[in-house]
Amino acid sequence: MLLYSRGYFAFQDCDTNSASRFYKRGAAASSDYCFPSRLEEMLVLESALEHSPEDARAHYYLGNLLYDKFRREEAIQHWEQAARLDPAFSIPWRNLGIAYYNVCRDPDRALSAYQRAFQANPYDGRLLYELDQLRKRTGEAPEDRLRELERHRELVDRRDDLTIELITLYNQTGRSEKALSILTSRRFHPWEGGEGLVSGQYVAAHLLLGRDALDRGDATTAVRHFDAARVYPKNLGEGKHLLIQETDIDYFSGVALSILGRRKEAEERWRAAAAAKPGNNLFAYYSALARRSLGDEQGARTALLILREAAEKQMQSEVKIDYFATSLPNFLLFEDDIQKRSEAASLFVRGLARLGLGNENEAASDLKNALDIDRNHFWAQVELKHIMARTDVQAKRA
Repeated sequence: MLLYSRGYFAFQDCDTNSASRFYKRGAAASSDYCFPSRLEEMLVLESALEHSPEDARAHYYLGNLLYDKFRREEAIQHWEQAARLDPAFSIPWRNLGIAYYNVCRDPDRALSAYQRAFQANPYDGRLLYELDQLRKRTGEAPEDRLRELERHRELVDRRDDLTIELITLYNQTGRSEKALSILTSRRFHPWEGGEGLVSGQYVAAHLLLGRDALDRGDATTAVRHFDAARVYPKNLGEGKHLLIQETDIDYFSGVALSILGRRKEAEERWRAAAAAKPGNNLFAYYSALARRSLGDEQGARTALLILREAAEKQMQSEVKIDYFATSLPNFLLFEDDIQKRSEAASLFVRGLARLGLGNENEAASDLKNALDIDRNHFWAQVELKHIMARTDVQAKRA
């Protein structure tokens, strides 16, 4: 910007030769850490483009500045010019991907722009991460996202955020042993916005493996996984929050211990789950199941009816982001439809309530509808998978 500014001043002084020289030097300078934001810099860049309309860098810088000033359509036009003039420069393509999604509401163009950005710079791990997040937003199948990340495994291994997406996809696609092997062998480092992601997938891997062991009739292995889910290894880079809820772990631990004939220990786990005070979520469902396991069928049914009613009420409410929210669970580079996400969450919870009440067909319908809205809803996938597995077993017996 210093070079562009010197060109601007020379131009104002009618020294066109010096102006041309400085504008060329500005265009050739590194774009690293260059973020013009002042109105004076907008005048400088507009002058540079009047002198040299084919200056890709000036189009790029001016696009950034205008986007920041909420002149989004003009910004898009400048980034498109920058991408046309210098297609090997990845950042205008990346910025266009954001703008096409957030401003133009055109996911297909956004994906195309991001793919061009990554083709231009296939060594940029951040581009791969953002491209994967966009694929998640647009509902690409977890299996396809996983295949892409595995193709670029060396790049994935350089970043914790990409690695946890890879781990999550292994958990989603039934490869929790693979997920756990990465979780126990890599040293993770905390990052803003990533709170709870690593430990969450560590717990999920053990829960899924424990539930699989229960399905095979191997309660001993199940107990081992459920116990491990409670203890976070130091390499995860984060400890257990004092308010963390383990209602689901308590419930399944009780199931496994009961199968092993350790009824007293099982009841202790179920009582811990039943005594929890969860909200309108997955934990309320498992708290109700724990009550049922303790013989309190009426208490379980009442809790499930309350859960179903709360979910249906939530479906009708308008959702807003809390002003004081400091760490949201979703990556916010791409604007999210929080109303739809709330609808998916509500369908998921109602599906659980219906499942607990014995209405498997209605539960499966709710879970499928939740996945239609959010194809990557992790626990909706898990619970629907178990419903379908039970249905298959019953069909074979019939």
